[in-house]
Amino acid sequence: MRKDINAWIKTNPADGYIDLDDLCQDEDHTQLRSEYVTDGVHFTLEGQKAVVDKLPVTV
Repeated sequence: MRKDINAWIKTNPADGYIDLDDLCQDEDHTQLRSEYVTDGVHFTLEGQKAVVDKLPVTV
């Protein structure tokens, strides 16, 4: 279901999206890397930095 939702988001973005799949640990992109989350969902400081690095910032 997650893959279907992500595919829909990528083809129908209202305001765009930030693709975090490369922060995942497996080729199916189903789980975030353990160094980035404390419990599989909530980001560690390293995870927060990785997400911020993905933000498209233009100055």
